Amino acid sequence: MLFNVLIDKIASCSFPQGTQVLIYADDKVLQCPTPRILQLALSQLAALCVINECKTKFQAKEKVSWLPTVNNVPIPRVHIQKYPDVQMSFRKSLQTIHYVQDLCLPQLAPLRLLANRGLEAGIPVLIMFYISVIRSLIDYAAPVLIQFSATQLRQLELVRNEAMRIILAIHVYCDGSVNGSRSECGLFIRDYISTNLYTDTEVSRRFPAHMSSTRAELYAVLEALHIVAPLHENVYFFIDSQAVLYVLQIHLPHGL
Repeated sequence: MLFNVLIDKIASCSFPQGTQVLIYADDKVLQCPTPRILQLALSQLAALCVINECKTKFQAKEKVSWLPTVNNVPIPRVHIQKYPDVQMSFRKSLQTIHYVQDLCLPQLAPLRLLANRGLEAGIPVLIMFYISVIRSLIDYAAPVLIQFSATQLRQLELVRNEAMRIILAIHVYCDGSVNGSRSECGLFIRDYISTNLYTDTEVSRRFPAHMSSTRAELYAVLEALHIVAPLHENVYFFIDSQAVLYVLQIHLPHGL
């Protein structure tokens, strides 16, 4: 709690004009237009917290005639610095974007697993997973990524779009039952347009008494396919009958 209060105090501090403050956990970056403004910003920061001069580094795009100081100790100038685990440099390299992308892409697999393996992970859970596991990697590298253009960051946008396609897919719930002399099936389709906006479709059918619950649920799957197939979107089916899953695996080994 005290740590959060301190960080908030630093983030809301009025540093000299042109200064940008980047904070991730206890790592901080001051971006200033000139070394002299940086020195003023460092003096303000030193008034708010203790600065470890041994861990503080200085980067400049142009040639400088003097080095800023912390606790009267000149800050060593470096061309490449890790923040927190991504290299910061004025020499822009697309390898940075590829590095972050390579970290994010493998995390789409567990997201997809949560979404379509009948684990009943709803939209809030999937979004929380995305924010915690995937977007956090991009946020972590934000201080480095801000130097790139929107076109150069397109690869990371594709990762986000794929995650949203997984999360905001069409969810289909199918069921079949036999109740005395009556067989019936039902299906519920939720089509997510956004995280808070969706459309629901419900369909129910009654069948002759001799139809089994397995056949009734298979009919629900077929009915759902007629509805969602023309939409050409990601569709996740939630089926609680092992017999139905067995039939589908035999006749559709490569999926629906």
